[in-house]
Amino acid sequence: MLAAQTAGAPPHIRLQGVRKVMKTERGAEIVALSGVDLDIAEGEFIAVIGPSGCGKTTLLNQIAGLAEPSQGRILLHGKEVHGPGRDRGVVFQGDAIFYWRTVRRNVEYGLEIQGMPKAERRDHAERYIRLVGLADFAELYPKELSGGMRKRCQIATVLANNPDVLLMDEPFGALDYPTKCQLQEEVLRIHTREPRATVFVTHDIEEALFLADRIVVMERGRIRRIVDVPFGRPRDSALRIEPAFSDLKAELWALLEGGHAPAARGHDG
Repeated sequence: MLAAQTAGAPPHIRLQGVRKVMKTERGAEIVALSGVDLDIAEGEFIAVIGPSGCGKTTLLNQIAGLAEPSQGRILLHGKEVHGPGRDRGVVFQGDAIFYWRTVRRNVEYGLEIQGMPKAERRDHAERYIRLVGLADFAELYPKELSGGMRKRCQIATVLANNPDVLLMDEPFGALDYPTKCQLQEEVLRIHTREPRATVFVTHDIEEALFLADRIVVMERGRIRRIVDVPFGRPRDSALRIEPAFSDLKAELWALLEGGHAPAARGHDG
């Protein structure tokens, strides 16, 4: 369920005519994004899918402020984004954690930078360590953790900074299927407890369907279609084997393969 939006208020995140042109070392231009318009409501979970090179990660990086649009603009709460900010937290595909710090000290890192007092910092970090299920592993180092646990540590580290927007770039892509499914359920549980606007880039159609309120299908730097996900919340793994889930998964696969999803499911970008 999306958070209610005040009548007349701007969307939580708005992309207006975003275009991104990159140059190769030889000076050739590559259009990574072209005319992207997208509104994201407060508390909404958006998944972005599409083939490799379609602009998924570029789109996320624009919202994160890691790169400036060549044209157009990105608004957060009605204010234009210029560069990174603490109001946006990014979970990358790789393990963006410090291997020389324990789980607890990783989660505390951003709070240290902010100058939070030690006792308060510890209590605050403890909350997020428990939230991701790492309470029994708080004093371990990343090398002592499984891949799934390291990803939990990274998520806790980002959430501890209390970002307004959560951006996730194929965070579970390198994990085995059971671990990936477990972490997807963990993300849904966290989103239920602490809803925030979330953009989740993935190449996995099942993952997008299981997590998202809407799915943005991209192709060659453009939004080809936005698909409304009809499944209510809360969700659990039983959803994955429901006929309606399988049918929509097949429709999305056909869309990515060059077919067309039924108009009732969403709208063209």
